[in-house]
Amino acid sequence: MVGGTKHKHMKRQVFIEIVSLLKKQHDKINSAHDAGIDLLDFYDPISQAVSHLIGSHYGQEGLDTFDWWLYRDWE
Repeated sequence: MVGGTKHKHMKRQVFIEIVSLLKKQHDKINSAHDAGIDLLDFYDPISQAVSHLIGSHYGQEGLDTFDWWLYRDWE
């Protein structure tokens, strides 16, 4: 890969890994909720922090794309 292309590919790889990890976390929270344990108050600040970091690194367009990938299967 030439110049910025490799760097752009690594960003995409990290982006996909973050979405995957957060989806796994979401599944665990849903399983806990199904068992009568409410973890949403615990998870919400973490979710806000991740969104802030993604927006700071990738910009608003990247955050919008991140949110779409993250939440498209959760509704």
